[in-house]
Amino acid sequence: MAGLVALTIGAVAWSGHLFTLLALLALPMVFKNAKGPSQRLTVLACYYAASIWPVMPGATQFFGDNAGLHPLSILILWLISSLLF
Repeated sequence: MAGLVALTIGAVAWSGHLFTLLALLALPMVFKNAKGPSQRLTVLACYYAASIWPVMPGATQFFGDNAGLHPLSILILWLISSLLF
């Protein structure tokens, strides 16, 4: 449950709107209420994965249109960067 809340906080806070950054105020409470180190790691990993998602569409611009990036390869790039955390 805490991972889902952290995922929501990350997705909402970094959606690109200024006032949605206020959702970050709830993250310390979610982290504090997590039971044990494994659930805290889950909270942080879910928050991180959701917060870097808006960066991935920029990968097509970074690599260029001629790179031939398939949407699946962008998803894999996002997954790998989330797992490397």
